[in-house]
Amino acid sequence: MKKLALSLGVCVGLLASAPGLADAAARDVTDLRKGTAHRDLYAMALDPSDANAAIAVGGFGTIVTTRDGGESWQNQDYDTERALLSIAVSGERQIVTGQSGLILVRDGSGDWRKIEVPTDARLLGVGVNEAGLAYAVGQFGAVLKSTDGGDSWRMQDLKLSERIEGGYDPHLYDVHV
Repeated sequence: MKKLALSLGVCVGLLASAPGLADAAARDVTDLRKGTAHRDLYAMALDPSDANAAIAVGGFGTIVTTRDGGESWQNQDYDTERALLSIAVSGERQIVTGQSGLILVRDGSGDWRKIEVPTDARLLGVGVNEAGLAYAVGQFGAVLKSTDGGDSWRMQDLKLSERIEGGYDPHLYDVHV
């Protein structure tokens, strides 16, 4: 590895010292591609009652919605530095999970409410059904259950470390209810 780094350094040094080569390279630099600033999106859910509506969540509290099949998107960001990692929609109920045990809930187009939960695990997946049964899963086997559409949560112990060879708790990435 040191030989390779030394060889690359020597090659760069030789090219830079070649007469006129460095000046020509500096003059001929052009933008090949320009882009716009963007934020990472980690999950998207479609509105089951409206084929043209969707909501996506991502880094630093990013929440964007569309009502025209993705032609345009509106920001509805939540004020946090945490990443929002998953979203589930059932009827008017929307549940978002994220880093450090973050769970947000809202009905329809109302305001997002932060829900207190009994964990600070990264919550990577969430699912909810029409009866209000919801599960959130994540880091090191974290499983939370709600029976009221996400307004309150209880930890579930699946005893995964007893069931998995090696005795560890795996990350759980997704859940469907």
